[in-house]
Amino acid sequence: MRKILSLVLVLSLVLGSFSFAFAAGVTSDVKDEDVKEAVERLAAFGIVNGMDDGKYHPELKVTREQFAKLVVEALGLGSAARAAEGATQFTDVAADRWSSGYINVAAGEGIIKGMGDGTFAPTEEVTYAQAVTMLVRTLGYKDEFLRGPWPGNYVSKAAELDITKDVKFAPSGTADRGSVAVMLDNTLDAKMIKQTAYGDSIYGNKWEETDVTLLEEKLNITIIEEGQITGVAKIDDDLKENEITVKDEDNKETDYEVICDANTTNLLGLEADIYLNDDDEVVYIDVTTDEEDVKVGVITEITKEDDEITEVTVQFADADDDDLELSSKMTLYINNEEVDDATDADTKDGFDEGLYGRFILDEDDEVIFADLYKFNDEAVIVKEINEDKKYVKGLKGTADNHKVDFDAEDGYKLFLDGKEITLEDLQEDDLIYTAEVNELDGDTFIYGFVVRNVIEGKLERIKDDAAKIDGTEYDVDELFGGATYSLESDKEDPEKFNDAEKLEDAAKETVKAVIDIKGELRHIVTDVEESSDTLYGIVVKDGFLSSGDDAVKIWTKEDDDQTYKFDDDYDYKTIKEGDIVSFELTKDGEIDTDEYKVIATLDKDSNKYVGKVQYTIEGFDDDKDYIVADGDKYYIEDDTVIMSLYEDENNDEVDPSVISWENIEDSNVEKADGKTVVIVTDEDKINAEFVVFVENYDLSGDATSAYVKGDPEYDGDDWVVEVELFDGTEKTMKLEKKGLVEEGDFIVFTTNQDGEIEDTVVRAVYDDKVVKTSAVADLSEDYEMAYGKVDKFENDVIKLDKDAYNKGSYKLTDETGVYVLTLEDNKYDKVSREDFSEIEEDSYVRLIINDGDVEMVVVMDEYTPDEDEVDKDVEAVEEAIDALPNPDDITLDDEDDVKAAREAYEELTASQQKEVDSDLVEKLEACEAKIEKLKDVEEDDTKIENAVAKNAAILTSVTGDCASDVDKVEVIYNGKTKEAKIENGTFSYNIVPMIGAGDEVVIKGYVGDELVDTDTITAE
Repeated sequence: MRKILSLVLVLSLVLGSFSFAFAAGVTSDVKDEDVKEAVERLAAFGIVNGMDDGKYHPELKVTREQFAKLVVEALGLGSAARAAEGATQFTDVAADRWSSGYINVAAGEGIIKGMGDGTFAPTEEVTYAQAVTMLVRTLGYKDEFLRGPWPGNYVSKAAELDITKDVKFAPSGTADRGSVAVMLDNTLDAKMIKQTAYGDSIYGNKWEETDVTLLEEKLNITIIEEGQITGVAKIDDDLKENEITVKDEDNKETDYEVICDANTTNLLGLEADIYLNDDDEVVYIDVTTDEEDVKVGVITEITKEDDEITEVTVQFADADDDDLELSSKMTLYINNEEVDDATDADTKDGFDEGLYGRFILDEDDEVIFADLYKFNDEAVIVKEINEDKKYVKGLKGTADNHKVDFDAEDGYKLFLDGKEITLEDLQEDDLIYTAEVNELDGDTFIYGFVVRNVIEGKLERIKDDAAKIDGTEYDVDELFGGATYSLESDKEDPEKFNDAEKLEDAAKETVKAVIDIKGELRHIVTDVEESSDTLYGIVVKDGFLSSGDDAVKIWTKEDDDQTYKFDDDYDYKTIKEGDIVSFELTKDGEIDTDEYKVIATLDKDSNKYVGKVQYTIEGFDDDKDYIVADGDKYYIEDDTVIMSLYEDENNDEVDPSVISWENIEDSNVEKADGKTVVIVTDEDKINAEFVVFVENYDLSGDATSAYVKGDPEYDGDDWVVEVELFDGTEKTMKLEKKGLVEEGDFIVFTTNQDGEIEDTVVRAVYDDKVVKTSAVADLSEDYEMAYGKVDKFENDVIKLDKDAYNKGSYKLTDETGVYVLTLEDNKYDKVSREDFSEIEEDSYVRLIINDGDVEMVVVMDEYTPDEDEVDKDVEAVEEAIDALPNPDDITLDDEDDVKAAREAYEELTASQQKEVDSDLVEKLEACEAKIEKLKDVEEDDTKIENAVAKNAAILTSVTGDCASDVDKVEVIYNGKTKEAKIENGTFSYNIVPMIGAGDEVVIKGYVGDELVDTDTITAE
């Protein structure tokens, strides 16, 4: 039972609480779960109670007379003890001592025998040995029944009977109230014995164990084991609030009065051991339903098969969810009304998304019982409480003053964390869901389910449908009306949370968020105010007057210009464009005049700053994060602001922009060597607080490939996305604009001056799609694509089969990333980074290749386009070829069209190429031959000589001689055009992977832009 208690206290908002309040006050100071359960049971049977302060105090020691009382009560002889008060056989127990009656009864029952000297020592602390001896005797055992000396014989028998289970002790040690409760509770469940033969020794006496426990024989308790509570007052008008219906193992249902302090409503549907006294009243309930079989949450999805509902997805208060299968024998209650044919998809008012409540699973992990509620409307965030008129007002959706009236004709109930509360208990920002239900005698009640889950923290990231606060991402509620936000502490009407850009002012600020019943975001509110710390910036306009006040326009760390007024007079004429300044703001958002400092003034004639703040860059250390300038190191901190002064290369117009240290790290840092920079440091002149690059230099990055790990998010300044580069490096990248990529994309991209992924990014592999070489080659001529089935993989070389696109062999390196892409309905489902062992023969792979080396391998199920897609691609190629002139009419002016037709044909899969009309293929080849013939007529056959193509290992080496005036040599193979290296009258180019022997290679030589010679050779 305790396990279930702990579960429900965490998850339940009313429906699952099993806190029956057995000795609730008595156990308030008990931490140990075994002790707590024992005390609750003993208190229910009237055996134990609290001390003077009402608490149990498990740490206190127990005296011998106190223990005697406990044993007598456990034997059901408490009344007899009160009648037996008076003189005792022990010299140290007076007739008027409070414990005399208990001591007399215990002695009469053979439970106690004293200290051996005629005394009992009532106030001495009872030892564990003495305690277990008395407990074993309560079951009918006598000294002569047990072999061996005392106390070992009794301690051994107590262990055998599980009396000392869960208790650690030394026999000579003294017992505390916690251990005593556990041992006494264990004894109640032990079997009694009866003597069957009598003698003078252990060998003459005989006894046998009965089937009756101490609890049953002495306290007249009857136990209904594993009974199911099938009825309570809220669903059965014939029951009172202190009555329940119990179904026993024979499926017989009986109504019982509950006389223990239990919340009967919360028992509905559970299995429990029901303890009855001799009047058939329930004195104790021990819930046996396991915590893992009780789920409390909201239905977010329903699964149907034919006409049956077979499964529901339930989302819990911590935002996790689980798929629950439904039993055909399930009992379903919605708003306290039983639903017939619960799993029938056509059942009116049956299962639906948005139902909230408790689900109980059977031994097959199927829902056997569900007690659910249908909410009336969207939840309301409490802002005003009127206890007299019984209503609350608050935010409902985008309405900021919605009223919820609890002055219903019959009544209302509010529930929080499994307990019934009053309007007085409500707090501002509580979230209330309401349901109209039938209560006792058919009365209509309003149930209010209260969620009190408000968090505060930094708003780190924003998506259109989620927000990250202090490291935890919360999805936006979609089931109960969506989420809202307010930027001015709920002083304005809330707005729908569905566009991240609208919350850019709140990003990186401290916010308060209300979390809903599913653990999702319901409302965000913040006060957006400028920081009053020291700020840095660059003046972008000479000083001026604004509404008669001195004003300045400054480029700030927000990467935008801000216009500020001064809080006092300041000579605006001294403010000059290009000034590097520090300043602080007042609460009114004005510059504190006394804190405005000009750090450096720009001399526009020389493009240099006046003063000893300008340095010459000598290098960067991107591992230790520092700049080397004029021989000194300046360390970059997380809050260092870095800007460039000019946007263009001419450095002739002040146009600042904020740049990140990460972008500098990723750039070609050698480009900055010798450039000038202004560095503002802290007092120790070690850490840089503000850095301004005075001269422009190129921060753009070369092309690279990566896997997109999540959807883009807005962080308050930019759209950003989490990526994993092909070598495994994880980074947060800025995007030039929203919508460039999605989670699951494999991309090839470059970065701009601001370190943003440019809008030229190529989604090389996404969903079941893959781009062709031309798409990535347009971004960078070093990149190409290949895809198809693996024919062979050995020695880190992939060889694609004959039907592959860009068939050939490709080398993997230590940095190659291998990813397994799983699709569902031809759409991205999940991706995992794996090792080379995932690449097997007949695997379907997609390769992203950079300068001959494979950067990324995407392993996935082969995707076969449907016939319509194939027809469209083939049709487009056939139309392109058909549009060409007849071969006899071809001129050099048609060369580009012929090339385009060939490229379109080569981008078809092998199976698609077979579908192209063979006559049109012959026409294309004839047109190409005619173009070459026309070019040969104009070319000088001596410009390119001795050209050869030889295969070796994994590459094909193409070499030859060229005339001294040849500026460029192109090597053309498999539809690709690459530029060869020219040196001392020779040219060379390595084709990786190598092409097949006999494959054709075309060599073209150029003088300037003019083609002067063409040679055609075959690979050897």
